Amino acid sequence: YSEFMPYYPIDDIYPNVSFFGFHGTVKFHEEHNWAAYLFGYRDGNQYYDPNESFGARDTTSTTLLWTLGTRAEGNFPFGLGYAGEFALQFGNWYGFDASAFMFELDAWYKFKELTSKPYFGVGFTYASGDDSLDGDKNTFVRLFPSPHHHLGYMDLVGMQNIMSLDLKAARRA
Repeated sequence: YSEFMPYYPIDDIYPNVSFFGFHGTVKFHEEHNWAAYLFGYRDGNQYYDPNESFGARDTTSTTLLWTLGTRAEGNFPFGLGYAGEFALQFGNWYGFDASAFMFELDAWYKFKELTSKPYFGVGFTYASGDDSLDGDKNTFVRLFPSPHHHLGYMDLVGMQNIMSLDLKAARRA
């Protein structure tokens, strides 16, 4: 099983902005998947990142940011499961050289034999940030997706400049 999906420019409410790329998934075992992707984000407008210094921007430059990543996930028959993702970003972000990364690792165990089917897990998320004025942007940019899967529904933090450890426990039906 494999999947190959192109991405197209977003709608007209963002003039001169395009999001494009490819995402492929391979199911290499009944319960295990591997995916790889390359996304491009282009902004032809001469805006700037409000987190960066306005005076340091290059007004003649537009944005072209690339995100190259991979993800693997699966479950073993004895109840252990895993998921992991790693992505690099590079290119130009509103006049700044961009170089950033993120990774996320999750592991869990499901007690399938018990009636209540308890579930316990642990996860770790890291996304690079930038605290220097060296002319480079090292903050990972979460382009469009919702952070709910990674960080819950409070939306107080995006998938950038973060290090997060989470413990999970639940009862599955």
